[in-house]
Amino acid sequence: MLIPVLLDTGASRNFVHPETVATAGLTTQQLNKPVKFTDINGVTSTVTRYCKLELERRGEKFKITALVHPIKVPAKVIVGITDLAEPKIEQLASAEELKIPEHLTVVCDVFDPKRVPLVQGGTHFTIETTGPLPAPAKPYPVSAQHKEEEKKQLQELLSSQRIRHAQNPVTAAPAFFVKKQCKNCHQLRCTCGKRDHEWRWVIDYRKLNAVTPQDPFPLPNIPATLDKFARYARYTKLDLDVAFHTFPIAEADKHKTAFVTDDGIYEFNVMPFGVKNAPAMLQRTMNRILAKYPWCTVYMDDILIGADNSTELKVREILVMKELLNYGFRVKLRKCRFDVSTVDHLGFILAPDGVRPDKDKTAGIRDFPMPTTKRDVQAFLGLTNYYRAFVPNYSAIAVPLTDMTKKDAPSDFPGLTGNALKAFDTLRLHWDKPNALAPYDPDQPVTLITDASDEAYGIILEQGGRPLVFSSGKFTATERNWTVTDRELFACVQAHKRFGYMLQGQVEWHTDHKALEALRGNLADTPRRVRWREFLEPFPFVIKYVPGETMKADAMTRHSAYEGGFGAIRTVLDEDRFGDYGRTDIERE
Repeated sequence: MLIPVLLDTGASRNFVHPETVATAGLTTQQLNKPVKFTDINGVTSTVTRYCKLELERRGEKFKITALVHPIKVPAKVIVGITDLAEPKIEQLASAEELKIPEHLTVVCDVFDPKRVPLVQGGTHFTIETTGPLPAPAKPYPVSAQHKEEEKKQLQELLSSQRIRHAQNPVTAAPAFFVKKQCKNCHQLRCTCGKRDHEWRWVIDYRKLNAVTPQDPFPLPNIPATLDKFARYARYTKLDLDVAFHTFPIAEADKHKTAFVTDDGIYEFNVMPFGVKNAPAMLQRTMNRILAKYPWCTVYMDDILIGADNSTELKVREILVMKELLNYGFRVKLRKCRFDVSTVDHLGFILAPDGVRPDKDKTAGIRDFPMPTTKRDVQAFLGLTNYYRAFVPNYSAIAVPLTDMTKKDAPSDFPGLTGNALKAFDTLRLHWDKPNALAPYDPDQPVTLITDASDEAYGIILEQGGRPLVFSSGKFTATERNWTVTDRELFACVQAHKRFGYMLQGQVEWHTDHKALEALRGNLADTPRRVRWREFLEPFPFVIKYVPGETMKADAMTRHSAYEGGFGAIRTVLDEDRFGDYGRTDIERE
């Protein structure tokens, strides 16, 4: 029996209509626990049964599990985002005709692939240099396979007038190819064995960048963005098409972008990838356009719109699209997701239950090969550090690995053994069941929990018993000589420096150091404490003494790695007893 199917990226689950179940004679089963969900109209329903379905398209078959519910759409089966994320289903979905949502037809030109995107208003990208331009380079040798791709991309850039033949070249950067993620497992380091990689053609502007001053304009703070937007119920995600190429280059600076191939020397008419300060130019412009909308965040070419319901979201989508269209930007319809409850953003998933890491991104951590060089260890720590918010006691666990990357570490890589191997496996295998951080609610009180041992300090922020962040850090040699009171107070200061935006309202600070109860009225006996008191004065927290035996932050500071020096990795607190507190903050050290 053939049944029409709706592929819906806005649905978090799969559904099948009870009439279809009865007509097709499908077998249903009782759910172990009823499932509640809210539909696009805000109506909450409960489902108690499910069944298994087999989909087919162009000879390929896919099996899914669907909840039995009287869905109110023409199609009798809905396939949601969970199964659309599977590689085979994703291919099926991408084969469907891309359609602009009906309410966005008034701004449909923003999606027009034939329209050449170009920033309006006389904005030009300039390249300031502080020294002589690099001498022209010779072209890098390329394989026959890459040569064909190079010719293809050159032709596309010439025909779209993004580049031109160099007028009077005085410099020329070489070009080469870099490997992109495997199309099957979506990892740069292929973990599926198929090694089906695409290649990206890039220009080596390192020597030009060396004589270009840095534009200090900052990129958005990712942790703050996630905390702010996790509270929304509905999301729309937009992706700018060729965002860098939307900015024209000042005529006087075009010659600085020259690059060489076997076919000649070319220069850009628009802002190229790889040039220093191009990201700052894009971010500054997007901030100027969209910063007036507090429910919209932009990180380079990734735009996220949040709302409390679908009606509100549609209005906001139109406002953003009009701004982008007026300024000359183009949106890539294929990468957009409209009106969804769960969305991936900057490597994280924002969902009704909070923020969690994107499984596609953390798969590279789980499947990371055994490091055989110092650089391998650095690469592994770089991956895990980005998601350290979801790893209990990250700082202590990673000590044996970070020690191997120090400048004074042995030049001959000894390989991973003992504590280093345990640390590697602990961090690598953690991603089988990543936890979610609760979204921060500025209208609710916050509990700040800190603790300090001789070697480390721990920080927990929570609301309603659910953790917002879980942070830990090591004391320096100087800090380890401080008094217990100073070390305990230092943990509080660090919490307010890192997470001050979440500690502006009603805050209760829990500490197991009773002397700190007198903090507000008696903290001016040393210059260091005077500075700390001045820093903490604007924050309206109250202090509550909690005996050490019941302190949750103790687990972060009483780690065996800190006993008798760093390195010993043993279980401090059983994972089940640790409950929801298995988290660290998303931070850069």
